[in-house]
Amino acid sequence: LEPGAIRLWDAPEKLTSTPKGISWKDDALHIHSSVMAVRVDNKPLTHRDSIVRFSLRMNRDAQWANVIVRDAGTPAAPRQYKLSINPPTGVIKFIVADGGTERLLLSKPLPRPYAPEEWLRVELRSVGDDFTVSLDGQPLETVHDTTLPNRGLTHFGATANACFRDIVYVPLDKPAGVSSSPNLPVTKSSAATATKAAPFINSLGMKFVPVPGTQVLFSIWPTRVQDYEVFVKEAKLEWGKAPFEQGPTHPVVGPNWDDAQAFGDWLTETERKAGKLGANERYRLPSDHEWSCAVDLGDKEDASQQPAEKHLKIADVFPWGKQWPPPKGAGNFAGEEMQAAMAAGKFSNIKGEMPGYHDGFVDTAPVGSFAANRFGLHDMGGNVWQWCADWVDGSQKARVLRGSSSQDRDRMFLQSSFRNRYQPQAHMINHGFRCVLEAK
Repeated sequence: LEPGAIRLWDAPEKLTSTPKGISWKDDALHIHSSVMAVRVDNKPLTHRDSIVRFSLRMNRDAQWANVIVRDAGTPAAPRQYKLSINPPTGVIKFIVADGGTERLLLSKPLPRPYAPEEWLRVELRSVGDDFTVSLDGQPLETVHDTTLPNRGLTHFGATANACFRDIVYVPLDKPAGVSSSPNLPVTKSSAATATKAAPFINSLGMKFVPVPGTQVLFSIWPTRVQDYEVFVKEAKLEWGKAPFEQGPTHPVVGPNWDDAQAFGDWLTETERKAGKLGANERYRLPSDHEWSCAVDLGDKEDASQQPAEKHLKIADVFPWGKQWPPPKGAGNFAGEEMQAAMAAGKFSNIKGEMPGYHDGFVDTAPVGSFAANRFGLHDMGGNVWQWCADWVDGSQKARVLRGSSSQDRDRMFLQSSFRNRYQPQAHMINHGFRCVLEAK
C-alpha cells in the first residue's frame, strides 16, 4: 500500500456503529439500501483529494453500488460527486450534485460483461478538478469538473445488495483535524514533456500526446460534448444539439469547420489568460498530413501533395490494419446493431449495415469506448468524421474530413487514405472534430 493508505472494514470486528442495512457476510461488507462513511477511530475523514479502491460484487437482484466523495451537503441538498456502478445492467455513471441539482458527467457501458458473483476491481482517483475511474486496473475515463473544489466526506452505499471488500482509502491532501497525510504524485505533464504514458491534460480534461512525424500533440479522442458545452456557454453561442441522445463524453456532432476553428481559438485565449499556455502554444485543427501521421500513413504519403492527390492512393489499409471486415472492437461503424432502427425507418440514407460486425452503438459512442492505436489515439476510425485544417484541393471549395463515422459501412469510406469533403459551412450530425496543440 502507498504511504498513508488506510485499509477499511477488512474484518467484522472493525464494523462499529453500523447503520441499518450494513452487515458482514462471506468475508465482505454487504450493503442494502444504506450508506456508510469512511471513518478512522470513529472520526469521519474529510478530504478533497483521495484515491478509493475496492472490489465489488453484485447479485442478479442487486441495484446501484455507489461511492460518494467530497460530500459537504445535507440529505435535502447534497453537494457531492457520486460514482454509480451496476454490473448486472453493464452501466457506470459519475454524477455531481450541487444543492439538489444533479448533473451527469459520465455514462458509459462497462468494458465487458460481469457475471453474478464475479468481483470487479474499481478505483476512483479524485485530484483537483480531475476524476479518474479505473476498472480491473485499466483507466476507463477521466472527467474534468470544477463544481465542487471543497473537502468532504467519503461514503460507500448501495440501492440493493452490493458486496464490497479489499477497500483501501488513500488521502492525498492534509484533511482538517488530521496531523499528517502525505501528498502522492499525480501522473501529469507539461505540453513540452508529454508522453503517451503521461499526457498533457488541459483545463477541460482533454488529453494530448505526441505523434511521431509531427510537431504537435494530438487529443487522444474527438472533442466531447462536455468540452463544447463550456465553449458555447462562455462564448454565448447557439448550438443545435444532436437529434439523438448523447452523454457528456460522446463526441460533439454538428459543428462546421468554422465552429471547430472557433473552439480552438477560444480555448487558446482562455488558457493563455489563465497562464496554462505560453504565447507560442495554440489549439487548432490537425492538418491532413498530421492526421495521416496519426493513423500511421505519414511516411507512406507525400506531405507536399494536396489531399485530393492522396485520396485512396493507399488501398486496403484501415486504422486497425488490413483485415476486412473489421475485427471486433475496431470502432463504431454501421454494424448489425442498427438493423432494428433501420427497419423502423431511421437512417434512410444508409443502404444496409455491415454484415458480421456488431459494435453495440446505434448512434455515437462515448469517446474511448474502443481500443486506442499505437500512439494512444481513440476513434481514428468510426464514431464521427473529423474536420482537418486543409482545403481538399486548389479550388478551395471544400475542407477535408477524415476517419469515417457510426453511419458508415462501406469498405471505401473506412480506408485510412479516404478523404471526405464538405463545404466548411456544412453542419452534419456525423461530423465532429479533434484538436491538436501546437508549440512553435
